[in-house]
Amino acid sequence: MIYIEGDGLAWKGRNQISGDPTPLHPMLLRLAGQDSAENVVYLARPGQYLAGDALRLISPDYWTSRRFTEEVIAAMSFAIDYWKQSANASGIDLVGYSGGATVAVLTADRRSDIRSIRTIAGNLDPIGVNQFHQV
Repeated sequence: MIYIEGDGLAWKGRNQISGDPTPLHPMLLRLAGQDSAENVVYLARPGQYLAGDALRLISPDYWTSRRFTEEVIAAMSFAIDYWKQSANASGIDLVGYSGGATVAVLTADRRSDIRSIRTIAGNLDPIGVNQFHQV
């Protein structure tokens, strides 16, 4: 089971980008920690759980306007490949929270080895969500 975190603290306010997108309350990290499956993987999103120079190397675009770009989805797929091979797994089950649900669905669309997708409070229509929030 692979858990993909949500957007975290991507924004401090409606028009102010956060300098650190690490979630204040990492729901998926807690869920992954409670999962008793043999192989459990937690994937944070770009910029999360970094500090100092490592965080400064990542453009905030990757947790705001570019969070669902092909580059980000390819990176997630690469991470999934690594863990799939490490676990010698034949298929993958994904769980995504909020923006992580969008990442899970977009990633699954590009792969043939996804057995299931579970979304929690998924932003499956990012354009509609942004229009609703007027951002």
